[in-house]
Amino acid sequence: MNHLRKLSSDLFPTDSSLEAGIVAGLAFLIITCFLSPSIQLLLQGTLVAILAGATAAKALAARRERRKWDNVLQMLPIPFALAAEPRFFGEYVKIAESLTKIVKHNDLLFQDLARARMEDLTNDLATLARGNVVYDGTETWRMAYQRVLETLRVRTYYSVALVRTNDYWADAPGRQSVQVNYELIGRGFRIERLHILSEGVWPLEAKLPNEDVLKWLVEQQSRGIHVSLARESDLAKEPDLLRDFAVYGDRATGEQELNEHGRTQRFVLSFDPASIRQSLDRWERLKLFSVSFSEMLDHLDQA
Repeated sequence: MNHLRKLSSDLFPTDSSLEAGIVAGLAFLIITCFLSPSIQLLLQGTLVAILAGATAAKALAARRERRKWDNVLQMLPIPFALAAEPRFFGEYVKIAESLTKIVKHNDLLFQDLARARMEDLTNDLATLARGNVVYDGTETWRMAYQRVLETLRVRTYYSVALVRTNDYWADAPGRQSVQVNYELIGRGFRIERLHILSEGVWPLEAKLPNEDVLKWLVEQQSRGIHVSLARESDLAKEPDLLRDFAVYGDRATGEQELNEHGRTQRFVLSFDPASIRQSLDRWERLKLFSVSFSEMLDHLDQA
């Protein structure tokens, strides 16, 4: 008996189209044989509406089911998009294995400390996800800066130097970066550097900046960099322009925060298109306050 029931269930499942078709056929037979034409038309319209509603409900349920499975797939231990990137996939596996080992520690204090460190790490990853690479308290950013410049398709480099000390970029890492600029010019790059000079390095009563800064400006210009100057005091009403930043072709931007000695405290390298547009807008605004260094020297020679 159980075998017959199972066979019947296999042949005629409760949600089968065959059963639904039989029921619909019987209903149609009763309608046509026993009811008047006007009632037949009314009932047929009602049945069509019910079938249409059922079809729509079934389609909606199928769509919800697909969304549910999409969410499940997104929550799998290995996201499909990540699995297609071997270099990142390897790091993902290391992170997952490390987290598994961390949660096996029973010490509650250790878990609290580990969770705090993980929050810092996830914040760093969120920053990377926005297209920003941050270097804090280290000169290693210059290596990334150099790699960006050497791989540009659009060979233009706009640089804004916020100079408040006489030894700006005068240390060994700074001199090396300037040397990279000269090498790029030799390879056909166009480099424009706009220097925002404080009153400490370019006194208001002076026609030219201090000797150390002036020497650096002359050197850059003689090596092919397009040099321009702006006084920091002229930008008092434009505080958002008082920053040290650069635009690397159409690929990235860089912005550094300096300490009182002109050394880099923090450098942010951004590949975010919005950051590039914003930096180009600042560059164009700064040009309104600047003067060409070569034109300034020509004017002084004529005076």
